[in-house]
Amino acid sequence: ATMRFPVLVWAGAAAEGYYPADLDSPPGPIFRIDTCNISRPAGLPIPDPCERPDCVKAYDGAGRLRVHRRMHYTKSQIMFFVDNWDDVQGFLGFEGAFFMHIVSTLQNDAGVSGGIGEIGVAAGKSFIALAMTRRLGEPLFACDIFGGGEEPDNAAEELNGTRKGLFASYLQWANISTNEVAVYAGSSTDLADTDLMRATWGVGFRLFHVDGGHLAKFAYHDIMIVACALVEGGVLMVDDVF
Repeated sequence: ATMRFPVLVWAGAAAEGYYPADLDSPPGPIFRIDTCNISRPAGLPIPDPCERPDCVKAYDGAGRLRVHRRMHYTKSQIMFFVDNWDDVQGFLGFEGAFFMHIVSTLQNDAGVSGGIGEIGVAAGKSFIALAMTRRLGEPLFACDIFGGGEEPDNAAEELNGTRKGLFASYLQWANISTNEVAVYAGSSTDLADTDLMRATWGVGFRLFHVDGGHLAKFAYHDIMIVACALVEGGVLMVDDVF
């Protein structure tokens, strides 16, 4: 099946020498994704009829009755992560996590539901922040090479060889069951949009953070396959844009 997606804008200029000699600039100022291997995912439907504890009904600020999927993690679990923010290795700022939750809240109010994923999880700080927005039944997906690669400056050398175990330990620390996270320990360039769909049992993604390879060829590939696997109303977030 083929379909069209909105354009994704390349924001900002790269530092000198950031791209390989044979690619001195990004592949054009605009990424246009015209063809995917899949149709637009339908997402995860809200239970109908709405019955506790699977979903709850609440009025929004405009007085409209909304039906929401229940949060997967409890308030105490989320606050544990917030209160111990500095205990987790990672470069995500607290304002970034706050933005993730704002986006998730807006999606929830709009009835958007689906998987949550990240390419380039490293030790897992940003992944945990994403996962804490999870609602009941939403699948989780993580991808990382957990080691070297073509960009040695894109990973802390002291973590090479231990990053996969560190990621799992931080998930357990945050009370996120490793059995509930589909992990691909390899290069995202091995994946296609169809693989992302299989990782979510055909649901697709509502929220995805791309923080993998920084070279244009890697970033373009990751943005392309994720955009194809987004549900209607899904959001793709990118990191290290400068």
